[in-house]
Amino acid sequence: MEKYIGFAIILFLLSVICERVSDFFKHFIDERNGPLSRYLKRIFNIGNTTEKVLNNSVEEDKRYYRILKINIISGTLIAVLLHGDFFNILANLEHPENALSWKDFELKGSGSLGDFFDSSWTIIKFFIGCLITGLFISFGSKFWHDLLDLLFQIKNYRRLLADPETFKIDKTSSLDNALKRFQSDFIKAAFLEAKSKFMAMSNVKAISLKRDNNGYYFELKLKSTKNDISPIYQYVLEDGAIESIRTVFRVMTPGDEIVAHALDLSSRIFDSASPANFGTLGCLVKPLDEDDDRVFILTCCHNVVKPLSLLSSNPSDISTILVGTDVASLNPIGRITMAIRDHEIDAALIDITSDKVKKIQNQVRTIGRPKKVRSLTTGDEGKTKAFLFGAKSKSKKGTVDSLFCDVEINYKGEGMFQINNLIAISNNNAAISDGGDSGSCVLDSNNDVIGLVVAGDSETTYAMPINTILDKFQIQLF
Repeated sequence: MEKYIGFAIILFLLSVICERVSDFFKHFIDERNGPLSRYLKRIFNIGNTTEKVLNNSVEEDKRYYRILKINIISGTLIAVLLHGDFFNILANLEHPENALSWKDFELKGSGSLGDFFDSSWTIIKFFIGCLITGLFISFGSKFWHDLLDLLFQIKNYRRLLADPETFKIDKTSSLDNALKRFQSDFIKAAFLEAKSKFMAMSNVKAISLKRDNNGYYFELKLKSTKNDISPIYQYVLEDGAIESIRTVFRVMTPGDEIVAHALDLSSRIFDSASPANFGTLGCLVKPLDEDDDRVFILTCCHNVVKPLSLLSSNPSDISTILVGTDVASLNPIGRITMAIRDHEIDAALIDITSDKVKKIQNQVRTIGRPKKVRSLTTGDEGKTKAFLFGAKSKSKKGTVDSLFCDVEINYKGEGMFQINNLIAISNNNAAISDGGDSGSCVLDSNNDVIGLVVAGDSETTYAMPINTILDKFQIQLF
């Protein structure tokens, strides 16, 4: 269903553009606009388009078809300019953001006859696809808007059919009210309520808000199979109506647990020249104040503050901790300037000198320097690829599964601690991080930073949203 909706959205957007362009031509191709308009009128054989012929239905029909001709010409032109040929759109239904793009369009050829025909067919196919797109978007934005409404209704019907509570409804008015409500309207409030209940249970180690073709659901990660939780969570709306949300259970394998992927940075730090010395770097950051020329390494608090009880017992001791090792000289690389572990972040800043900045920055660049910060939305779930950067497990990649995860993390030797609203990442139900990866950046396919790894188990890697950390420390990427 998402593919059909994506297809309709693309054509709806193109049809809106087409209407604006067509409106321009309808008013431009008129006798009073001079010789250019008369020339275009003769080329395209288009007569009057702006004045309705109220008392002559035959002439009005002719005017309608003249307008349709302008719409088709405008639509085809727009499709050509945006590389929105029909075949390219169909090929990118999984990734609709690439449907209007020239980046993969190329003509192959080295001079042979076969290459000439291959290139010619590519061009012919392209223009045929643009003509088909032009015909579709000439239907007008109202057509595609109405179609989208229908598709969203069908999607909502599917959600209701998958909900066992639907079959308990005993009157059509209640069914109508249920159809008018979309899960996105209440699901986050329901999640806030549910997680406060579930995370208080000793058997629940994590809860995530996820989504599939049947709508949103809660995924609970359980320590053991002993479970008396209902597979349906009932949330009471303000009007007294009850919405049912599926609850899916994942039981952790014996011995598996969600642990902080700590690495002691006092022993070593990132060394791009030797894979054996790969450690967690995180990324370079600087203050928001442009007059402040300090540069920091951003990493996890539990990597550098040992023991974590220093955060509460004697915070002033933190600034005395020397951190990291320059592999070449074995000298300390910097000093902790700020460290926070609360229910949103587990992060620290290492103040480093200018000579170290250049060395680390050069090492970062060898595997792709982070470009900018990116905030994820629910549309990224199940689609956005995630890569680890500056980590021991640097070759691993996965997909963002959820943006809302509350996780109870085992800080080995220092007890359990819960961090909320983490990003869940996995690769076919396998984590992409391991011990020593805490503090490493999570990048998308454009090398934009989306988070910082904090913990994981065998199935899932958990990362803190980068914007949460930057806001709390009042810093930006270097």
